[in-house]
Amino acid sequence: MLNRSGVILAAALSSVLVLSGCESQEDKAERFYRSALALIEQGDEDRALVELRNVFDNDGFHQEARMAYADINLRRGNVTEAYRHYLLLAEQYPDLGEVRLTLAELAIEQGNWDEAERHGAEALRLLPDDLRAQAVDLALRYHGAVMAGDEARQEEVARQARILLAAHDELGIARRVVIHRLVSGPNPVDAVPVIDRALQDDPDSLDLHMTKFRALVAAEDMDGTGAQLREMYRLFPDNEEVRSSLVRWHLIQGDSAGAEALLRELAGDPTGATGGFVTLIDFIRAARGADAARAEIESLVKANEGTANADLYRTLLAGLDYEAGKADEAVAAIEAVLETAPDSDQTRRIKTTLARMLSDMGNRVGARQRVEEVLEVDQGNVDALKLRAAWAIDEDRPGDAIVDLRTALSQEPRDIEVLTLMAEAHQRDGDLDLAGERLSAAAEVSNFAVEPSLRYAEFLLAQGQATAAETVLSDSRAANPASVEVALRLGQLWLGQNNLPGVEQVAAQLDAIGSDAAKDAAQRLRAGLAFSSNRTEDGLEMLRTLADQGGGAEDVARAVSAMLRTGSAEEARDFLDQRLSDSPDDFDLRLLDAGLMASEDRIDESEALLRELIALDPTSERATMQLYTLLARTNRAEEATAVLDAGLAASPGSQQLSWMKAAELERSGDIDGAIAIYQSMYDANSFNVVVANNLASLLSQRASSAEDLDRAFAIAKRLEDSREPALMDTYGWILAQRGQHAEALPYLEGAAESLGEDPVVSFHLGMTYHALGRTEEARAALTRALDLAGDRPIPQMATARETLAALPAAPAGLSSNSSAAEPASAP
Repeated sequence: MLNRSGVILAAALSSVLVLSGCESQEDKAERFYRSALALIEQGDEDRALVELRNVFDNDGFHQEARMAYADINLRRGNVTEAYRHYLLLAEQYPDLGEVRLTLAELAIEQGNWDEAERHGAEALRLLPDDLRAQAVDLALRYHGAVMAGDEARQEEVARQARILLAAHDELGIARRVVIHRLVSGPNPVDAVPVIDRALQDDPDSLDLHMTKFRALVAAEDMDGTGAQLREMYRLFPDNEEVRSSLVRWHLIQGDSAGAEALLRELAGDPTGATGGFVTLIDFIRAARGADAARAEIESLVKANEGTANADLYRTLLAGLDYEAGKADEAVAAIEAVLETAPDSDQTRRIKTTLARMLSDMGNRVGARQRVEEVLEVDQGNVDALKLRAAWAIDEDRPGDAIVDLRTALSQEPRDIEVLTLMAEAHQRDGDLDLAGERLSAAAEVSNFAVEPSLRYAEFLLAQGQATAAETVLSDSRAANPASVEVALRLGQLWLGQNNLPGVEQVAAQLDAIGSDAAKDAAQRLRAGLAFSSNRTEDGLEMLRTLADQGGGAEDVARAVSAMLRTGSAEEARDFLDQRLSDSPDDFDLRLLDAGLMASEDRIDESEALLRELIALDPTSERATMQLYTLLARTNRAEEATAVLDAGLAASPGSQQLSWMKAAELERSGDIDGAIAIYQSMYDANSFNVVVANNLASLLSQRASSAEDLDRAFAIAKRLEDSREPALMDTYGWILAQRGQHAEALPYLEGAAESLGEDPVVSFHLGMTYHALGRTEEARAALTRALDLAGDRPIPQMATARETLAALPAAPAGLSSNSSAAEPASAP
């Protein structure tokens, strides 16, 4: 029996329950929102966030609560969570200019320019007089000028940003424009005070710290660079870019012992956090080799026995084993760790490390199993998403890859591997603009590290954007003054542009680096300079010197090739004979000798020497290729085929020999055989565009169903933005076969304009005109195809004849050989 106070309590509870039972979801949401506001006023943001999440459980469209939740997360540095909720607000309430503006600013800071463009355009439309919106507009215009390599426009936009910033010092986005322009200019150190001002507002910005580091490197302020790296390491001890830069800097200084002592001090207690010791191990490995790194890891395992730290260090040991060729032992060691390791972030990282190893070993089933185990527990795990996306790209499912990578990018917007994979996915999907955006972001967030910069520069050069590529390489050269690769590539680009002072400047930098590789690269560039300046003898002398100073067959080949190009055939023979007298058994020199014999029309001697070399080494691709080419050139097709087949039997995985065999089968009409070889090559490397083109083209020829065409289209999709005529023809013809004749036509007309002597290209164009009802243009193109084919047994020509015969008679005054209408512009 209840006492009086119990009765009163029961009555009170009962009334509350009744009231709450009558309360609508909207009322509940509002009550939670008011509670959150009160908590915010009291400074209790943790509990306020809980109350705001309660709001969303009852009303997912509560605008004020969503805004408050996003604002708190942004203020606390939880950018990913804040961005997600601002994005929800933009989707639910698309005319909220302030939200669009914040999204644009965050996207710019993260280097996500397609999102910045999308939200920035809306922000400017909704808030045309807002100073922040104007700053975003300047940033977008400046980025467009950078991508176009337009220096004048970059300077003009930066000038406008300086004016805006002078009047409104709080506009951080405008300040970023000014900083980028100064860093890219002739005096990068001028940017440092501007960056320091930006860091007052955002002291934990990795991007700003990286930019300051790059400016100091460009200014050759080594003391300042070292101090900046140490500050960055203090702020971002787990960041791989920062750790790698710090290691490289110390190695450049030549103070390995001092650097190791510093890193050991920064790492702290051997039984404490692991991040600093991972950096230390990386450094020891780079400075003293794998054995020293192994000894360090083993001591850490001993110190941390029985803890999660020991699991991580055992995984690092397994990584060393794997790289040393002990793959099975490495996998067994990691699996042993996972047998007892509890689920945690670290354990999931170990599982993805194992998955990478298994995938690399060809065990994709086992690798997928580990990845799915991780994603089942943690759907946003970046490492697992990267692996799954890489497999999707490799399997021609770029759409699936992009979905996973967007999720990963929302977690880690500065992850270079995520950005690079997104670029590969967009390329595979045929969207070169987005691919370029991602490669640009990867180069920028890596502080223009060597590999991302070279990758982006080569992409730009393939798109004909030499000026933009030059900018990227120049930035990377400033950030990596000891990189031979970057300096040499920039020098080669300038050599092609006839920028002779620039080439000499790069050669001087290579001399200053001092390594043998750098000196050789400088000599090669100076030889190129000599040839460009018509100082042929000087150029030849430099190449001779390279070969004489211990250069291998490659340097000898360069010298011989240069002598042949300049008409010095006798000198080439004397030069090579001298090298052969010094090294008569050098296999590569003897191969070069066989090639030179062939150019001298000493066919029998060349053949005999090549057969002797193949007998010595049946796996030599170059010897097989040279002999095959020699026999084919002298109309000995059956013997050439026998040599090629023997070479493939000795080296069944040879890409070059497989390529030659596929081309031979295609020429002979064995399309199925050619497809089988191209498919095998594609399975081994699906990123080779020419293999993809050839495979897709042949698959479309043999297509007997919509599924077959879909497979060809999935492979060819990457060709959508290509300007290469052969690739345009492949993509356009697959579109035509899928019934997309209007979309196919610009590709096929563009291909025919450049490949006017190819009967198959004219056939493709003619059949597409026919499908579109453009009879006279079809008649002209098909007639031209037949004329070009002549008596050659090209299968498509039978269809061309049948189609021509079925066409209505040409109108009076038009002959059957009338020219086709002016081709449309290529897409």
